[in-house]
Amino acid sequence: MKITLRKRIYLLMISLVLVSFVLIGAVTLIFFRNENAKYHAERLLRKERSVLKAINYFLENNRDGEVYPFYTKEFADKIVEVSVINSFEINVFDPRGELITSTEMEYFEEGILAERIEANTLKRLAKSDSTILVSDKKEEQNYLSTYSYIRNDRGEPIAIVNLPYFSKEALNKEEVGEYFTSLIEIYVVLLIIALLIAYFLSSNITKSLRAIGERMRSADISTEYEAITWQANDEIGELVEQYNKMMKQLQISASKLAKSERESAWREMAKQVAHEIKNPLTPMKLSVQQLERATKDQKPDLDQRIERFCKLMVQQIDTLSDIASEFSNFAQMPKAVNELIDLHMVLDSQRELFKSEEVEIKIESADQSACVIYADKSQIERMMTNLIKNAVQAIPDDREGKIELKLNESGDEVMLSISDNGSGISPELVDQIFIPNFTTKSHGMGLGLSMVKTIVEFSGGKINFETKYGEGTTFFIVFPKAEKIEQDEKLTTG
Repeated sequence: MKITLRKRIYLLMISLVLVSFVLIGAVTLIFFRNENAKYHAERLLRKERSVLKAINYFLENNRDGEVYPFYTKEFADKIVEVSVINSFEINVFDPRGELITSTEMEYFEEGILAERIEANTLKRLAKSDSTILVSDKKEEQNYLSTYSYIRNDRGEPIAIVNLPYFSKEALNKEEVGEYFTSLIEIYVVLLIIALLIAYFLSSNITKSLRAIGERMRSADISTEYEAITWQANDEIGELVEQYNKMMKQLQISASKLAKSERESAWREMAKQVAHEIKNPLTPMKLSVQQLERATKDQKPDLDQRIERFCKLMVQQIDTLSDIASEFSNFAQMPKAVNELIDLHMVLDSQRELFKSEEVEIKIESADQSACVIYADKSQIERMMTNLIKNAVQAIPDDREGKIELKLNESGDEVMLSISDNGSGISPELVDQIFIPNFTTKSHGMGLGLSMVKTIVEFSGGKINFETKYGEGTTFFIVFPKAEKIEQDEKLTTG
């Protein structure tokens, strides 16, 4: 299926819009995730600093020398109080990672959290001078945790405080869903606007090109070319300017070429006409001279000489008339007036026309239904007359002449053949048969078959032939049916 430039531009613009929407959505999602994770991590660290400050303050005021109250009820109650204030669960481990107390012991009883800190986490914490942030996964649930030391006056770690962050450890799905719902609604509106803009832009771009294309299709170098005008000084304007220059130069060249061809053709034709006219003039001149001498000498057979002279004059005058008529027919070729023609009727009329000739003309038709073509009737009749006349003249006097006309149809075509049992055409002359001025006869200008070929091609047909030297020739002509021409015209105008 052919995709027009307008469709390609439209599809390309829509594709770019859709790709940009997808990229923007993906980048937005990644950015949203990163920012959300950053926000929750910073929030967790802030809470962790607040919790550490409260616990350190409690321990400083409630210790007994070097003994810290980690295993007392007061410490457990204080942890719970700090947890409620900061809205975070708090776990306290000893320096070896063993659990001391927690504000939510169910996490450990249900196995959600381990009662001992992993060795890797302990190593990281030992190497760090500050709080570490750990991302863990338990039962398909991601969560963040902070680990930090509680140190004594000498800077030695005496406990580890852990804040697990379950409720908002990652992206808030509900929040993201609402965000993307709003984003999709905006995208739908933008997509509709983009569709409309792409449609009008592609239409506007291709409208100019279609207008120029129409002008280019209607351009004819045989008539006065009207330059295409384009107001904008853009790429299309440059194209139009170059096309106008090319058409102007082409028209000048075509005019010169046509003039040269016409002059050359008419020079050749003039030489041929002069040659043909000279042929009968020579015997006419000799006859006049002979009659003149016979009149002066008072020859006894003067009446007979005058009679022969008159016959010769009539023959030569007829020859000159034929030359003039043949040249006139070839030169005129009036504009075709096409109409529906039934070839059966044309063949019947041609058989009646040549009925007086001593030649048997036979018509065969595989299909008796009307073989209708769309052409100029007078030209088709002239074509048939010329072909049958050539066929008659090609039959030797010592042979019983037979001419066979066959007519049939196949698909969208009408096929006509004209066969004779004449002398045929010699192999060295086969390539010249349709050339003007070519003839195998002792009279005439050789324009008949050239005119026949021109008529057939003007009618949308094709002509060819087969010949056997000494046995005869068959001309094959193929015309498009009238229905086929009507369909083509409808498609062209549609």
